[in-house]
Amino acid sequence: MVRHKTKKQLNITIFFRIMEENSVKILLIEDNLAEARLLQEYLSTAKSKQFTVVHVKRLMAGLDLLATDSVFDVILLDLTLPDSTGLASLSPLSKQAPSLPIVVLSS
Repeated sequence: MVRHKTKKQLNITIFFRIMEENSVKILLIEDNLAEARLLQEYLSTAKSKQFTVVHVKRLMAGLDLLATDSVFDVILLDLTLPDSTGLASLSPLSKQAPSLPIVVLSS
């Protein structure tokens, strides 16, 4: 019997495969510039990985970027955006990039 992985299991597998690579391209969807800068500074101190962060302030900008640039490894998502709030932000991202892991940010 062939056992198929669930979507969650596939996302976890993809996430750990990304973490094994040397460079990780991140789509950061965060409207707070201070939070975005703090995260970028934190990632820049990593010694084992190189992170490339592409930052947008709105969900629609992130969706547009995903439609044109599909080379992201992971999405970091704030749930309180000017154009979308709460878990409603997850559905359009999952539809646009079903194989990308999405990490929800909260403060």
